[in-house]
Amino acid sequence: MKRLHAFTLLEVLIAMVISTLVIGAGFVGYEFTMKQYYAYKENAGIMNEACTFQGVLKKDISLSSSVTLADQGINCIKKEHSIRYEFHPDFVLRITTDDLKDTFRVKNDSLQFMYQHIAQTDPGKQIDYTSFRMDLQGEKQSVIIRKEYGADGIINQVLNERNGWD
Repeated sequence: MKRLHAFTLLEVLIAMVISTLVIGAGFVGYEFTMKQYYAYKENAGIMNEACTFQGVLKKDISLSSSVTLADQGINCIKKEHSIRYEFHPDFVLRITTDDLKDTFRVKNDSLQFMYQHIAQTDPGKQIDYTSFRMDLQGEKQSVIIRKEYGADGIINQVLNERNGWD
């Protein structure tokens, strides 16, 4: 009688246990990697939105002819149109004269607006300094944006204040 070479039941059982452990470890590794990837993707999205918001705000302020205080934020006044920023605790709205709205999901607090080192609180007052803090994943980041006015803008502001115009 010819003897067949085969695996015993014990050898097959040991092979199945080892392969189950290897597949289980691979699955746990995959699951951990995917959690890390999704956390990174979320953090990168928050940082990207904060950087985009900061860049757009700086650009709008620098390109405007005048920046004035509004009820909940600022107005960036340009020759052909204006852009209003409304600061809310969990987000910032950017509203154009065409009524186009952008929402930046940026947590912010400690808003401060000044003109020539004097704090401004009345809507319509011109400002040259804007500062606030953004909350980026529990870490507070200070943002300071200054508006440089030419001599004509400063003279017009002084004349308006002397004549009682705003």
